[in-house]
Amino acid sequence: MNETSKKGPLTVGDLYCGAGGFSEGFRQAGFKIEWAVDNWRPAVETFRKNFPGTNVIQGDILEKKEVDPKSLEKVDILIGGPPCTHFSLANKGGNGDLKLGLSLVARFIDAVEVLNPRYWIMENVPNLKAILERHEDQKAFSKKRLEKFFEKAPVLRAEEYGVPQSRQRMFAGKFPEPLRMGDDPIPMSNIVVGLPNPLADGQNLPGEVVDPLYNSISLPTSRLTDHFYDTTLSREQVKMARRWKEHHPWYGKMSFPDSLKRPSRTIAATATKSSRASIVILDKRMGRKYRVPTLRECASLQGFPITYQFWASGPSDKQRLIGNSVPPPLARSLALAIARAEGMPPLQSPDFPLRESPTNSAPTRQRKTYVHPIRRPYEFSVEGTLPYCRVGLDNGGRHPAYPLGRGVHHLVGWRTVLFLGYAKDYAAFRVDLKTALEIVKKIEGAIGEQLAKRAAKTAISELIGVIPDATSLQASWAGKTDLDENPDWILQKVAEIAEEVTGGPDRSREGVKASELARLLKGRRIAHGDEIDERRWHNKNVDAYTACSLLSLCVAVKLANEGTQWLRRNWRNRYVANPAMDSLQHPDDSSRSEDESSLQSLARID
Repeated sequence: MNETSKKGPLTVGDLYCGAGGFSEGFRQAGFKIEWAVDNWRPAVETFRKNFPGTNVIQGDILEKKEVDPKSLEKVDILIGGPPCTHFSLANKGGNGDLKLGLSLVARFIDAVEVLNPRYWIMENVPNLKAILERHEDQKAFSKKRLEKFFEKAPVLRAEEYGVPQSRQRMFAGKFPEPLRMGDDPIPMSNIVVGLPNPLADGQNLPGEVVDPLYNSISLPTSRLTDHFYDTTLSREQVKMARRWKEHHPWYGKMSFPDSLKRPSRTIAATATKSSRASIVILDKRMGRKYRVPTLRECASLQGFPITYQFWASGPSDKQRLIGNSVPPPLARSLALAIARAEGMPPLQSPDFPLRESPTNSAPTRQRKTYVHPIRRPYEFSVEGTLPYCRVGLDNGGRHPAYPLGRGVHHLVGWRTVLFLGYAKDYAAFRVDLKTALEIVKKIEGAIGEQLAKRAAKTAISELIGVIPDATSLQASWAGKTDLDENPDWILQKVAEIAEEVTGGPDRSREGVKASELARLLKGRRIAHGDEIDERRWHNKNVDAYTACSLLSLCVAVKLANEGTQWLRRNWRNRYVANPAMDSLQHPDDSSRSEDESSLQSLARID
């Protein structure tokens, strides 16, 4: 045992402290949290309430006049996690500021140099080291500095350290390796079943709650915060979540609902109900109800004790506090490794005092009726097309001209997309009717079977005059009209047409390699994955069922964007998006419609 450990517990400073998950783990291991720094008010308030004896500083660490590392008290251990949203691979929306992220990491390293702690640990996403290596030209991340500060940067899996959640994070610094908790990870069911049913009324609730992770903690059910409110999914949300998990255009299939027998997937800083990222629970305690975890369940899945309180103005900020935290059990494992290295006796039973609770500790029980924006995005695929060769429909095209009035455009442009590849190794191509027809003819020549004429005739006869115009179709997707012929209906109809022509996906897998279609697809790529390899998607097979789906969907898209028959028959039922549309005169019934003139010739192809 060294001199410092004889004098008392080792001291800890926490940069970018957030809600305090990192510090909570060290507190549980018997360390003293001396100070913490963060720039976000809800994080600072949450930390202060849960660590009343700690000096919590609110300020921007990039501004020396607000937080100067030289003014911070010397500590034995420096911990922290610079905000990872600037580096996360999940951040596809372009919201990450790489320059700012690099500055925050550099500032943490500056603090290490100034404070010279005996141990230091910086947490971040697994790909941070690779990002830093690509910026070796910058002084803050020279090769020499990277070798000094990031020589040790293991990626740890939270589920191996007593966290009921699958979560991988990099931990760089100077610290001994933590000990894993065992081979059997904690399943999500321990949390879901261990906490009371959030949908139950007061008469059906237990009088006391025992923490599902920390069995020594119990409190009156009335004191359990952020849990008793309705998180059930509507019928549409169930449908959307299922489709993105089971039938994503290019990513692999995920289980729906999430398995309670395994650790949960990563708790994120934002919570959604109907996306691929949504954690969906099938709760059978009051019938079969699909729901997402409550804030308290998310906190327990992160490893926070039920006495820990989150102070923020609303549920979204609380979710951010929880999702951005270092799981306390993982942090405790790191702290215990340092304690062992220092010869410190293990803390047998840390205390878990129940702190003051926020007044807004329970979001409203009333479920919100979500109103979709009129330009609600759409993207989904024809059932039966393969994961590596999918035919998709979306509304991300250019806004075509309204066919019955000059200077007026549709709300959206519908388009047919061919996805080739899988996961991050994919390419997406916009396909028009002419290109789809050429693709089908290519496959005709390869398999010796007539497809184009049959597919075109069937699609035109079943869809002409039935497909709503692009604007009305969009309005049906946004819930502004009650049309039965919505985008999902179109995909279902296309699948039926392809099955009628080919005999179904299981009987029509003959086709051609995508490389034989490269000339036709040249210049049509609209998206691709981060790990795209031309050689791999060139090797994918485009079969007869996929090609007929492609052609049929292109017919439907052309009718939506340019057709007039549906408009002439449903003039009063069409969706009017702007005054220019409202001022249009009903077309003469004897006028020759575009869909009649252009598609009739297609149905007569040889």
